[in-house]
Amino acid sequence: LVGANTTVGNGKNCGGSYKSCPAGATAACGGSGSPVRMASPIALRVLCAHRGRITSICVSLELGLLISGSEPAAGAFPEPASNASVSTDNSLQVTSVTSDDHACAILWNLPKGQFVRRLSPIRSAPLTIATSSVSERIIVYTENDRGSKDSSHHGGPGALHLFSLNGRPLNVVRPPAHVNRIVCAKDEQVALVLQGSRLVVRRTYDLSVIYAYE
Repeated sequence: LVGANTTVGNGKNCGGSYKSCPAGATAACGGSGSPVRMASPIALRVLCAHRGRITSICVSLELGLLISGSEPAAGAFPEPASNASVSTDNSLQVTSVTSDDHACAILWNLPKGQFVRRLSPIRSAPLTIATSSVSERIIVYTENDRGSKDSSHHGGPGALHLFSLNGRPLNVVRPPAHVNRIVCAKDEQVALVLQGSRLVVRRTYDLSVIYAYE
């Protein structure tokens, strides 16, 4: 988890160059004489649970959740420590949980940086994740599930998984095209799903299709 320190400088003192900007600034300087905000990232906590490459992250400030997705473990990795938060020499908080080779989607408590649960049965890499604070749902799109017993889905575009906030699986939908992005509406129980070249409006309650725009 990364936070930021923000400093306010004066553009004319920067001269459009990073060299004369405050140390650690990550924003370019503005025009002459204009006030400039520069943010320096600060690591707050390290979350350790995945054993494969991280593929997606979703943050919900409304629900106070962070959901991380990864590929299944490709080989043997050393086991992290049991569920605990420990301080390193530089006071950086590290949260480690006992890992599962096939744990591809994990739910975290965002304010505390604590492990909550694994989202199961997801056995392939989540490519995009979204949350709906209105219907209190989690939507995860995964690549084709290589562990599926149904060979008709091998090489397919993937699957949309629907979960409640307590991790209960509610539905699985296999769209006919690859999903590039999911955006949940803030005030209604709908999600905009970009499926290939089509924009599909789905209900966040059960992922049923309301309308599709070609």
